[in-house]
Amino acid sequence: MGLEGGYLRGVELSLTPIGLRDKRSASARFRGLLSVTLTHGGLEMEAIEAIRTRRSVRRFRRGVSIPNSVIEQLIEAGTCAPSAHGLQPWEFVVVTDPSVRRRIAATGRWASFLPEAAIGIVVCAHEPSAGLASKDGMWVIQDTACACENILLAAHALGLGACWIGDFSAEVVKRELQIPKGLEPVAILAVGVPEGSTAAGHWRRPLSEVLHWGKFQRT
Repeated sequence: MGLEGGYLRGVELSLTPIGLRDKRSASARFRGLLSVTLTHGGLEMEAIEAIRTRRSVRRFRRGVSIPNSVIEQLIEAGTCAPSAHGLQPWEFVVVTDPSVRRRIAATGRWASFLPEAAIGIVVCAHEPSAGLASKDGMWVIQDTACACENILLAAHALGLGACWIGDFSAEVVKRELQIPKGLEPVAILAVGVPEGSTAAGHWRRPLSEVLHWGKFQRT
């Protein structure tokens, strides 16, 4: 069973597909993606609303595939992330085979839901880029983290559910996916159609606890 047209888990989308052959710049194409109107209970999802309502989803409807065109939009969202010196030090491996995802999930305590998702997106960082734009090798990690968040937000805006996984064996991932030397798996994003409600979320620390004006002040 697949996802038909612009309907994901009963959510109505007014969506004009954005092809990768579009002659506009990547940023212009992604602005078009962000302007998609997502109607969910009468709510139109804009960028800020997507940020506020995104939740980590770990329960997925089994046997529901995601069209390649939608997956490409997710990856394109990732490529629109900022990066130090504009180096874009990322590669994305989309893993559809449940058996491969099961073997990867077995290497971590908190990755058991990965095989239930429709896909796993393995986000890798170019280690050579760290020498060109690096602060103790952290900049490529920050760059790929930005790409991951873009993908998570785009998935939510398109009616999908997703969760960031950081608990896995990088060596097993490299072996299973034939990732060459010089690339380091940073994160795996489990993506699929949510099973059940995604409305409830974790309590967020209030601004009064985390916001400091001018200098750090203990509350």
